[in-house]
Amino acid sequence: MMLFGLLTWLACANKCDSTFTDLLGDDIDQNCDGIDGTDGDGDGSASWQSGGSDCDDTDPTVSYGALVYQDLDQDGFGNPNLPVWLCDAEDLEFTSTLSTDCNDFNASIHPEHPEICDMLDNDCDNLIDSADDIDDPSALVPHFSDLDGDGYGANEAFYACLNTPETSLVGTDCDDDDASIAPDQPDTEGDGTDSNCDGVDHDVEACTFEQCDHEYSVFGTPLSMVYVPVHANLEHTWLMGSPEGEIGRDADETQYEVALNRDFWMMSTEVTQDLFRFLMGYNPSWLQASNNPVETISWHEAARFANRLTKWHSQNQTPLETCYQCTEDWCTPVETFLDCRGYRLPTEAEWEFAARAGTQTALWTPNGGGNIPDEYQGNAGCASSWSLDDGTPINQLAWFCLNSFDGEIGHRPVGTLAPNTFGLYDMHGNVWEWVHDDFMDYPTESTSDPIFWNNGSSKIVRGGRWAFWAKAIRSAERGNYGATNQRNEVGFRLVRTVVD
Repeated sequence: MMLFGLLTWLACANKCDSTFTDLLGDDIDQNCDGIDGTDGDGDGSASWQSGGSDCDDTDPTVSYGALVYQDLDQDGFGNPNLPVWLCDAEDLEFTSTLSTDCNDFNASIHPEHPEICDMLDNDCDNLIDSADDIDDPSALVPHFSDLDGDGYGANEAFYACLNTPETSLVGTDCDDDDASIAPDQPDTEGDGTDSNCDGVDHDVEACTFEQCDHEYSVFGTPLSMVYVPVHANLEHTWLMGSPEGEIGRDADETQYEVALNRDFWMMSTEVTQDLFRFLMGYNPSWLQASNNPVETISWHEAARFANRLTKWHSQNQTPLETCYQCTEDWCTPVETFLDCRGYRLPTEAEWEFAARAGTQTALWTPNGGGNIPDEYQGNAGCASSWSLDDGTPINQLAWFCLNSFDGEIGHRPVGTLAPNTFGLYDMHGNVWEWVHDDFMDYPTESTSDPIFWNNGSSKIVRGGRWAFWAKAIRSAERGNYGATNQRNEVGFRLVRTVVD
C-alpha cells in the first residue's frame, strides 16, 4: 500500500501542463514544451524571465541576451535593484554589467570612487568623510574637538574634513564640557568660573585673547574683523591654485604647496562706502549706496585707506603702526610688512587661504566645497538658476552675472549671502578685491609666506565681480589691473597680522 502511494505521488509530480510556469534549472519540463524553462517563441532557448538567456521570448529569431543593470549616472556601476535583459542589437547606454552601485544618481558614488570630503559615502562602504580613509589628504584641515557645541574647540588638533561634526577650526576653549565657558562668553566677577577663558574670574576686557573676533564702531559704521587661524604650529600646508581638471581653470593657477606662519584678522565684509567716506571724506563709487562695497578706487587709494584706519584705531583703541609709506599718489609697503600691526591689504596667499576656509574645491560651500558644472562656467551660467556639483545653489554664495542684473544693475549690499566657515562674506563675487601682490607666475616648489612684490604697476585682484561669469568667482581665479586703475567692479577688504 505504501509503495503504491509513493508511485502515485511521483506520477503526479512529473505531470506537465502547457499552462504551467516552467522554471529553468530544476530539470523538470512543467509546461510540456520539451525544454527546461519557458520557451514561448519555440526557438529552443528559455526566456530570461524563467532563468534562461532568451531576451525576447516572442521572437524566434532572437535567442540570446545579456543581463545588465541600469546605470543612470554612467559611472560604470549599475543599480542592483534594476536588472535589465538586453538583446544583442540593443543599445547598452545607461547600463552596466556590474551591480554594486549604492547610489545610481551620483557619479561620484560607486565602489571604486576615492573617498573625499563631501559629506557622501563615495566608495559605498557605509562610512562617510572623516569616518573613512580619505584618499586625498590635502582636503583634510586641522580641527579641534568641540563636544559642547559652543563653536570653540579644545585639546590636541587633528586633521579632518571641514564638515566633521563636534569640531571647530579654533582651539581656544578652556572647557569643552560646558557651552557657557568659551572665549566669547561674558564673565561674572566672583562666581568662581572663568567663563571667557582669559585666566581670571572677571571680564577685564570684552576680548582678551588674540584668537577671537573683534567688532568696532567707526563713526557709527560697524567694522567686523574675524580671526583666521593658519595653524602654523602644526606645520600645516595647503595647495594654492587649482588642479588641472577644475572647470574654468586658467593657465596661471598652477598648484603649489603653501605654508602660512602668521594668523591674521580679516574684515568680514568688503569695505563699505560709508566706512570709506567717513574716514577719507569722499565716496568715489559709481553705484552709490551706503552699505554696498566701495569701488572705483585704485590700489594706492586702498593702501592710503589702510593707513587712515590704522590711525583711527591708534587714537580710539590701541596704538598701531601704519603698514604703508605713501606720497600723494603712490604707496609702498614697509619692510616688515607681514609683521606690521596695522591694517593692510592681504597677500594673495592669505586671501585664497581665507576664501577656501579649508576646502580645495572651486568654491567654499556649507557642504564642504563644490565645483562649477562645465555647462555653467560661461554665458549659460548667467541665464537661469543652477547649483554646484555638491548641490549648493549658487545664488546662496555669490553675486555675479546670474543675479546682479535683477532690478538695479550692479553690486549688492555686503553681508547678505552666506558667510564661509571663518565668517567671511562675499569672498566669491560682488566686486573684485585688491590684494597686496604684484602679478607674477607662481613658484613650482613649496613656499612659506609667499609675497609677490617687485614694486610693479600691475596688481592682483581676487574673488570675481558682479558683471562676469561664474568661472571668475572661483577661489583660485586671478585677475590683475594697473595699480592706478579705478574701476566700478574693484573694491577691497583689509587684514591685520596677529602679533603676540
